[in-house]
This record gives sequence, C-alpha cells and structure tokens, in this order.
Amino acid sequence: MKDEIIEKIGEFDERFDKPHFREDTDFAWRVQKYGLIPFAKDVPVYHPPVLRKLKGKTKKRRSSQF
Repeated sequence: MKDEIIEKIGEFDERFDKPHFREDTDFAWRVQKYGLIPFAKDVPVYHPPVLRKLKGKTKKRRSSQF
C-alpha cells in the first residue's frame, strides 16, 4: 500500500532544495490525504545541525515554503 501511495503523490518535492526545509512536512501532508501515518518508537531519525546566522533571513522568510 505504501508504494502505491508514493507512486500517486510522488517523492520529495525538489523545489525544497535549499536549505532542505519542510520537504518532509510537505511529503507527510500529502501522504496523510490517504490515511494516518503510524508512529514508530523504534525508528531513529537524524536531523543534522544547521548553523544559522543571527543576521539574514527573517523568521517570516524562513517559514515560507519557497
């Protein structure tokens, strides 16, 4: 079933290329249209640290999709 859903919705949206922000959220929202996503405590997830400058993009800009 999961392979069929991925075939329907596609994979990660490559427009989220840099700084690799929200592509997983976008993917999950598209998957949820087909049902709940089960939570698994035994699946490790690694999010590498991202250094951010104090000056630069505003919080509003960082929160935009593209």
